Amino acid sequence: MEIKNNLRFPASVLGLALFGLMLAHLASCASSGPLRVLYEPGEPALRLKTPLKVVLFPFRDVRGVEDPRSIGRIEPDVTVGDIMTKRIVLDRALSALVTSAFREELEASGFKVLPGPEEGTGTEDADFTLGGEVRRFNLNIGPRNRISIEVFTVLRDVRTGRVVWSGVEKKEDERFAGVMGSSRRTIASYLVNSLADVVKKTLKEGMGAYLYRPHAGPEMPVEGGDQGEAPGGTGLLVITTEPSRAKVYIGDIYYGLTPMRVELEPGIYELRLELRGYRDEGEKVAVRDGHVTELEVRFEK
Repeated sequence: MEIKNNLRFPASVLGLALFGLMLAHLASCASSGPLRVLYEPGEPALRLKTPLKVVLFPFRDVRGVEDPRSIGRIEPDVTVGDIMTKRIVLDRALSALVTSAFREELEASGFKVLPGPEEGTGTEDADFTLGGEVRRFNLNIGPRNRISIEVFTVLRDVRTGRVVWSGVEKKEDERFAGVMGSSRRTIASYLVNSLADVVKKTLKEGMGAYLYRPHAGPEMPVEGGDQGEAPGGTGLLVITTEPSRAKVYIGDIYYGLTPMRVELEPGIYELRLELRGYRDEGEKVAVRDGHVTELEVRFEK
């Protein structure tokens, strides 16, 4: 006995099946694709009273990784529903993301950001140049998500050619992934929030200490044996140390590395100087209107 199967599916059912297969294929491609990260500055890190022009040089990625887009991994026993791979790879080089984050924050704070394709060129119209290195950026996804960021930044006065501020900002954090686990959206959000903390802290506690003070602006050259004269209404504090490159804190604010010149309003200031491998030094100095105050510190082990 021969049994013939003459069942036929309506075209609409076949169409839905094909559409479902297409969606599954697209979802698979998205799950295995790079992580798209959109950086938005939110609340400005600073609010400049005087507009300043900054040439922003691309931050260098010195992590020594093979793929400049790779930033971390997903632990073997952890499943992220919309990421099929175990590596976390960005849709662009990490250095490009960090540079973009600084650009967004600078513009939100009132800076005019000028292009800087090559360090040391095209800076004639700028007040400052800004650049640096991404020294560490690692994101691991597990029952607890962990992120580690370290960015070194250098601010240089174009008029004098001096480094007026440099410093390293770090971020070490971990958080519970939550009952629903991690997803592309939550991972991207965690990454952006952590990077924003580093960038904003750089601008606030680093550049802000130099720029966002009364009479903020590019530093003028100081010449002559007496270190020049301070502008009216302010005094000039000149700090040198042996060895150099000591961290200078005025009050609780980090101002930069020695040797340095700082324009301050007249008053009494508490200084703290730190240099790795040496004992911290503390000084109290008086800054007078229109005068230069010189401070020389020799560190001891």
